[in-house]
Amino acid sequence: MEDRQGRPFVGVAGTILDKALAEANIRREDVYVTNAVKHFRWIQRGKRRMHQGPALRQVISCKPWLRAELAAVQPQLIVCLGATAAQALLGRVLRINKERGKFIDDETGRNILVTSCSHFAIAR
Repeated sequence: MEDRQGRPFVGVAGTILDKALAEANIRREDVYVTNAVKHFRWIQRGKRRMHQGPALRQVISCKPWLRAELAAVQPQLIVCLGATAAQALLGRVLRINKERGKFIDDETGRNILVTSCSHFAIAR
């Protein structure tokens, strides 16, 4: 859905995100939502396109773009929705189950919260 609509988090994960934001009384217009990796990998299965996680080279090649977005937005808190986002931002692989809900400081001192799409954490 994302590659067709040209916006991040518009499919099932977007519906869950919208619900979590609404429950926290946060308007989606008040948060900046982006993908850490701009490439969309998929394989054809019948009439459906099945999503595949990005290759490491795609994560690395999109990092300058992500850094530029963060520099422009200057967020007070970053919520990484999944392992790919966390790896892209922190530059290391981490276990979501172990790190979920913990605040991590990156090299610039930004607060980062790691979660998965099925376990959103909303902070104001």
